Amino acid sequence: MKYLWSCALCVVALSAAASIVTAQTPYLQAYFDEELTETWADCPEGEIGTVQDDFWVVAHNFNAYLAAIEFKINYPPQIEWLTDYPIDGALMIGQTLNGCAMAFPTPLNAYGPAVVMKVGFFWMCQQCGPENENVLLCFDVYPGSGYVRAVRWPDYGVIYATGGTALICPTCCPPYPSCPNLLPVVPVAQSTWGGIKALYK
Repeated sequence: MKYLWSCALCVVALSAAASIVTAQTPYLQAYFDEELTETWADCPEGEIGTVQDDFWVVAHNFNAYLAAIEFKINYPPQIEWLTDYPIDGALMIGQTLNGCAMAFPTPLNAYGPAVVMKVGFFWMCQQCGPENENVLLCFDVYPGSGYVRAVRWPDYGVIYATGGTALICPTCCPPYPSCPNLLPVVPVAQSTWGGIKALYK
């Protein structure tokens, strides 16, 4: 009997590990083109501070309708934030520069890649060079909560997320370097071995 319990627990543990490995982590990604294909960009040819541009913030792997979302963006010196353009009349508190919380009047369909907003900025660099190579544009946690997270509709469950890497003047090939200090947050329910065994009686 003990042998059967050991085997059953091994199977459960291996299945749980496999599902964690194969699970798709929700994340936010910045794209430098409206077609959402370019996660990197080069510094432009124009004079520093005179070239205006945009990038798009996109939610991936949320697999739900979203009622709200919150996050922050850490801008490198090569980008000077100008303004945020929320999509479809979304209500926004704060700015991506210091942390923003957004509510969608009509739930946002995030079963596929979903555009959350467009961000306007000025380029503060001219051409790529040693001082502008492999610069990261990073997502960060919303200061009010300490998380990157969304609220699912219609049950208002919380979806925790992380950030993808966008790069300025890349000299390396994918996978690009990762943004520091922003790992996926996966809340775990506390239990005991007795509680787990009770599930399989």
